[in-house]
Amino acid sequence: VNGVLIDSVGVRLKGNSSYSHPNNKKSIRISFDEYKEDERWDGLKGVHLNNCWGDPTFIREKFHLDFCRDAGIAAPRGNYASVYINNQLWGFYSLVEHVDKPFLSSRYGNNDGNLFKAVDAFGSSIISDFRWYGSTPSLYYNRYELKTEESLTAWDDLVRTLDTLNNSTNTLTSLPTQVNLSNLYKAIAADNLFANLDSYIGGGRNFYFYYL
Repeated sequence: VNGVLIDSVGVRLKGNSSYSHPNNKKSIRISFDEYKEDERWDGLKGVHLNNCWGDPTFIREKFHLDFCRDAGIAAPRGNYASVYINNQLWGFYSLVEHVDKPFLSSRYGNNDGNLFKAVDAFGSSIISDFRWYGSTPSLYYNRYELKTEESLTAWDDLVRTLDTLNNSTNTLTSLPTQVNLSNLYKAIAADNLFANLDSYIGGGRNFYFYYL
């Protein structure tokens, strides 16, 4: 990176619709700590390199993330990178940080809460829709992914929130005790403004929520 060698990192191709890019410029996920637990770049454990398939301007993602930063919405930082493979210029990419523990520490001042990610069941009818499917945590394993594994009560917390959202007789007073509605409204408004398809109001996949 910028002339500095970082060895033994994890690299894989990624994407759903972006993977249909008509040439070999696929989106890439890099995990600096895949083989060396303490490996970091600029404090980051990993980054996404997105090919911006569908946005020939390359501006939309960067503009969206900068807008979120300025509006006080917890979102990854975005930048750009020229990517070389075997010393050959492969392409110009959007560079986005991972949503992980360094991200949580930076945005929330702690990383010991429970981070969930909406599933990415692209091509199926399974989405993370916050609907009530029952009180058994395993009923939600295929709809949400627990990204942090320290807590034994994470799934119980999720079930409790879904119960409150769907079954409470007074959601107006009960839901704010579990959800920061002010932050939620701002995030949804930004997703709507930028037509963010990887969101709760878009495809119902690839968004995150965090229990502090």
